[in-house]
Formats: sequence, C-alpha cells, structure tokens
Amino acid sequence: MIARTITPIFKYFYYGNMKIILNELIGKRAALAKLVSCDIPVLASFKLGKALRVINNELQEFEKVRNDLITKHGTENKKTGNFEVKAGTKSMEEFIKELEPLLKEEIELNIEQISVEKLGEKVEFTAGDMEPLIDFIIIE
Repeated sequence: MIARTITPIFKYFYYGNMKIILNELIGKRAALAKLVSCDIPVLASFKLGKALRVINNELQEFEKVRNDLITKHGTENKKTGNFEVKAGTKSMEEFIKELEPLLKEEIELNIEQISVEKLGEKVEFTAGDMEPLIDFIIIE
C-alpha cells in the first residue's frame, strides 16, 4: 500500500511524499543500501544516500520501540546480556500483539525518486534486486 505525490524537479529526479507501511519499508532498506554501495554516478549516489538517511531515521525510532518491547516481554540472556523473547511462549504472543500495529503503521517519507537511466551502466541488479527498489527508481 504505497501512495505517492510526485513533482518533477529535474528530468531524472522526482521529488515527492511517499506513504508506505512501516513493515514494507523495513524490507526495502537493505536493497536501497546495496544500490547506494554500487559504483553509480555521484549525483545519483548523493540522491539515493539522502533517501537512505531519511529511511534510516524513520527506522531508528522503530528499532527503539521494538527493542523496548523485547526488553518488556523478554528475558535476559546471562551469557550475552541481551534480552530475548522465546518462540512459542506467551511472552512471544504478547510481543507480537504489541508489535503488529506498529508494523502496519503508514508513514510518510519526503524523498526523491531517481530515473534508472541516472544509475549508470555499471549497476548489475537482478529483477529480484530491483523489485524492492521500485518505489525509489523510475523506469522509463
């Protein structure tokens, strides 16, 4: 469930507000980070890097809330000092019950899309690699 208002600012970059479900965004972050690490032209790298920073800022707050829930419902692992919620327990059920509404939350991102043409010819991605990026890349 993604909605977007797009305003062209240059021929190959489109600026707008993207509405996206938090759970979907979590899955797209890794693909965008992979693309940013590729050998792409400087301007495209800059624009995608900015988009990744906006996404990471949103997801930092999610991670904080998620970790608080793990602490609330989990038990401390004596060896690592980390909290864990064990699968198949009542604690896991309660953890999931509290986490699910957050994952379904719609958030708005103010980022730019980039034309696939501006990524250059060195980027080699499979269709599977590109699928999570479809909201950030314009294929003309």
